[in-house]
Amino acid sequence: MDQTTLEHIASTSSTTLFQAVLETEAPPQLATVAIGERDVDARLVRQPEFSTWEPVAVALEGGGIGTDAGAAIDRHGRFIRESFRDQFELKRNAPAITSTGETTLTPGRIGSLIGEWSHSFYHWLIECLPKLATLRATELSFDGFLVPADLKPFHLATLDDLGIHEGLRVPYFGQPVFAEEMVWAQPLFPPSFPNATAVKWLVENLRGSRQPSAQPRRVYLSRSGSRRVSNESRHAAVLKSAGFELLNTDAMSYRDLVEVFSSAKWIVGPHGAAFANCIFSERANLYELYQSDHVNVSITSLAAASGHRHFSTVLDPRRSRHALLRPQIAIPVKTFAANLEAFLVASESPL
Repeated sequence: MDQTTLEHIASTSSTTLFQAVLETEAPPQLATVAIGERDVDARLVRQPEFSTWEPVAVALEGGGIGTDAGAAIDRHGRFIRESFRDQFELKRNAPAITSTGETTLTPGRIGSLIGEWSHSFYHWLIECLPKLATLRATELSFDGFLVPADLKPFHLATLDDLGIHEGLRVPYFGQPVFAEEMVWAQPLFPPSFPNATAVKWLVENLRGSRQPSAQPRRVYLSRSGSRRVSNESRHAAVLKSAGFELLNTDAMSYRDLVEVFSSAKWIVGPHGAAFANCIFSERANLYELYQSDHVNVSITSLAAASGHRHFSTVLDPRRSRHALLRPQIAIPVKTFAANLEAFLVASESPL
């Protein structure tokens, strides 16, 4: 966020700008290694053009939060453009911006943890929770924190870890919420580029992190819904013979996931939120199966910020004749076996 932007926000009526005191680290140089099929588009793994990314918090007297993106609103009901992550987020949330609907007024000073897709495990863990580092770095005292209204078990567990008990949770139902003073925090990193600062803060502040067992684990992350591997059951024998555990992460608790990933050294699966748990691993090797129409750099970046190595295969989606069924991917058993062996060999080679 450049000086012009900071001055723009600071000039908004009844605001106080805080430059939070945190040691930040720019994302490390990213690298991805292809295993079969095709490489990831180099444009998707190139660093964004920025020199610094400072943690900033803005306290808005009588201000609020509107839209599921967590955008800030001044006390006159005007959205602050700079509180959107990017132009795409601004465009996606345009309908909500033009029609704010009912509003809620909350007493006291409230810090916002709301961010786009905060209902999702990955976005909550990696993008929303680190905002608390910035909020606490302001050294302000808070009467509550704005959180999703529909709290899932992983929300509850992580909030408990961070000391945000039930009495401090202010539910956000999707309509604008105003407070005597609302504090908005800029994310600790650019969209899709988690940095080492955020990862370090999460690991140090979430209880039960990194308690590895004596035996390194090999895990395969099974996925349901979109981007799942349609012939996954045919790969089970290959995975088991290579020493992999097949995990249905949807059926696992957050605590169990932390325990498993603390000992995971080899992590394989289709692209999805479960890879976010790699922050609890130490020096792991990730092998990600991408769908060609959904190659997302977020896990590649997270792996780099966590000190892990990242490998990938890009596969074309298989679309069903039924329009309501989500696209899936498939990889022949022999190809998958060869790729898995290549991944295990490459993971042991020096950088």
